[in-house]
Amino acid sequence: MRQKTHLTRLLFACGAALVLIFPMTLRGHAQAGGAPPGARFLPANKLTITSATRVDLDSGSATLPLHKGMYHGTPVWYVITDASDQGVARRLGVNFAP
Repeated sequence: MRQKTHLTRLLFACGAALVLIFPMTLRGHAQAGGAPPGARFLPANKLTITSATRVDLDSGSATLPLHKGMYHGTPVWYVITDASDQGVARRLGVNFAP
């Protein structure tokens, strides 16, 4: 039961992240070439979420990679922003959160 509760919380958090992030990502890619001419992007060394592939300062959006998983045979998509294991965080290219 404890594992099911943990998984439910994880899926809820991932779903909430997708609801917040996915529309912003689509808005940035809806235009030809993925970004409007002259768009300003945050330099990679200034990103606070290391898995972010870009941050558009003009639209206030960020692009994060989606990961595909399965839950009871149903495909789900989620975002990984951090890991509590330093080796895993390094391997996935995400923030280490001890």
